[in-house]
Amino acid sequence: MEIVEVGAIVVICLFIGMWLKKWNKIDNNFIPHILGGIGGIFGIVALYTMPDFPADNFISALASGILSGFGAVGFHQALKPMYKQADKSDDG
Repeated sequence: MEIVEVGAIVVICLFIGMWLKKWNKIDNNFIPHILGGIGGIFGIVALYTMPDFPADNFISALASGILSGFGAVGFHQALKPMYKQADKSDDG
């Protein structure tokens, strides 16, 4: 079950990032940094609330969360070509 907890942070950060992008109040260049910070917070919260969280100390939980936040950015970038392709098919 360890991967599920980290994956949950990635998915939550992905949706937060998509919301931030649509909100247009924040420069897109800051979104990866914001998601890294939010992921770090979620990692620390998960350490103390999820018994199966893969980190066993504060620093590991923080690092795991930050990497999960950045992973959400990478996941979005990997899916970006699919978004563009879907937009083109809707226009036609």
